[in-house]
Amino acid sequence: MDCKLKSLVLCSDGKLIRNTNLMSGTKLQVFLYNKILTKIQNYQSQHALVVGCNTRYKKSNVWYRSTRFNDRPGIVDVTNKWD
Repeated sequence: MDCKLKSLVLCSDGKLIRNTNLMSGTKLQVFLYNKILTKIQNYQSQHALVVGCNTRYKKSNVWYRSTRFNDRPGIVDVTNKWD
């Protein structure tokens, strides 16, 4: 888990973090954290979590927004190939 002082833009499912210019560095950072923890703990987690100041996502042309940091953590899937 990583904490950021910025907004998280999520995919339309409201869970996964989108691939934006600002978030690609964050996704890489938690990906590397996960790889290091895998070596230390000898266990590979499928997801890494990022908590931001707020979250927003668009589903069916409606924007949803949360202003509480613990309401909706963003998920980074560390097992699949990123597009």
